[in-house]
Amino acid sequence: MLKQKLTLDVPAYYQANNGVCGFSYTDALLCIGSCFAQNMGERLVEHKFNAVVNPYGIVFNPLVLAQQLNAAIHNFPLNDNDIIYTDGLYYSYQAHSIVYATTKAELLTQLNNIQHNLLTQLKNAHYLILTWGSAYYYTRVNDGIMVSNCHKQPQALFTKEFCTAAQIEIVYTQLIQQLQTINPTLQVLLTVSPVRYIRDGIIENNNSKAQLISATHRLVQDNENVFYFPAYELIIDDLRDYRYFAADKVHPSTEAIDYVWQAFIANLLSKHDVQLFDVVQRIVKAAKHRTLHPKALSSKMFTTSHLQLCEQTMHKYPHVNLQHEIQHFTTH
Repeated sequence: MLKQKLTLDVPAYYQANNGVCGFSYTDALLCIGSCFAQNMGERLVEHKFNAVVNPYGIVFNPLVLAQQLNAAIHNFPLNDNDIIYTDGLYYSYQAHSIVYATTKAELLTQLNNIQHNLLTQLKNAHYLILTWGSAYYYTRVNDGIMVSNCHKQPQALFTKEFCTAAQIEIVYTQLIQQLQTINPTLQVLLTVSPVRYIRDGIIENNNSKAQLISATHRLVQDNENVFYFPAYELIIDDLRDYRYFAADKVHPSTEAIDYVWQAFIANLLSKHDVQLFDVVQRIVKAAKHRTLHPKALSSKMFTTSHLQLCEQTMHKYPHVNLQHEIQHFTTH
């Protein structure tokens, strides 16, 4: 694993131990956005944080993401025009392809449940973690409505659009005010995905990222409950090497994601939960371990000791759910 020796300092007012933005195991976290949000969110879930990740699936553009949040806040009715039938399945233009059904009625029920649950999650969340991926988005030609996913439909049905930092700032200034109305204590953490969208073009991708970064900084400056975590800068400027990208030279490698995860926890986890996190991390890592000889005495001791650690941890911290790991150590 790559050791964390940052040449990029995370500013003190983004840090849990020097500022007001710091989450704990008792906090409800809601992570929404690009595939990088998915990566960070899945790690939070894996390490037993109370986190919900991308209810509608991955979404890349900040305006489309805001449209999803506004629909939940205002309980907008579902639009039949958003439903498409392709390859024997029903999908919604307002959700990723992980949201699908074999009947239209079933899909509408799913979407209604997601929207209803999202409103509840927004009302109860302590932290809303948003990762923006691209300033580019698509609208339908026939009605101009933004879509979250084109679902491989003909290109002629859509118009490619580009949003500026100023447009993002206007939309999110209003959205943040609405969020504060339903959840006055909500903290919003903004990040920009380091994934390069080279299909748009390298120059176009850089312009896109510039709009996103500029908008985040304006929103941080203007809102006391909005913070920025430099995930983009950690990959692009700190690691700044294709060694830390996957084979496609677009997505960060597992090693690079580990690096950002370390920085994320080191700077944003409440200092009161550092020890608990270390214990949970040890348990999670142990549960992934596959012994060559399960019946060996050393293997049995390993399993027994970690089972006891799970039980002790849950007894001391009832809000941390280690049932999956307990079942694993009980059956192995």
